[in-house]
Amino acid sequence: MTAADDARPTYPTDRRGTPIYPRDTYSPWWRRGCASIIDNALTLIIYVPVWIGHALHVGQPWSTAMYSILLVADVAFWVWNSLIRQGRSGSSLGKQWCDIQIVDTDTGQPIGAIGCLYRTLVHFVDNIALGLGWLWPLWGRRRRTFADMIARTIAVPAHDTTVVAAYR
Repeated sequence: MTAADDARPTYPTDRRGTPIYPRDTYSPWWRRGCASIIDNALTLIIYVPVWIGHALHVGQPWSTAMYSILLVADVAFWVWNSLIRQGRSGSSLGKQWCDIQIVDTDTGQPIGAIGCLYRTLVHFVDNIALGLGWLWPLWGRRRRTFADMIARTIAVPAHDTTVVAAYR
């Protein structure tokens, strides 16, 4: 053991041996909320005008075709941003702008597209608990939603590699 090893602080671990860092190490709730608002706004930028245009021109063949094409584009953007991009880098566009990265609690690495899809689907648990799961990061030890607990993910500041480096 070196002097550098002695200088590093030690943190308690959970039952699996994963370090539990101080609450300030994890991304705060307000940043996560801001990132969610940005991601949803980016998706709505395409969807809302298309929906309004389609509603104003119901029955026009070009309206239905345009609506269908742009709806597919909207879904494709969501898949790219929320599953592919976030799965590879740990951050969607909103999370990148708010300096958040979603990583696996065991490896500290981004969770991949399938992991992002799973995490998105289990956010259903946050909703069926009367929204309590969305508020849990306000007082939870690791600032995680119920979906984060189920998917075994944490939200950390993207610029701060303290937590992620501990897994390497």
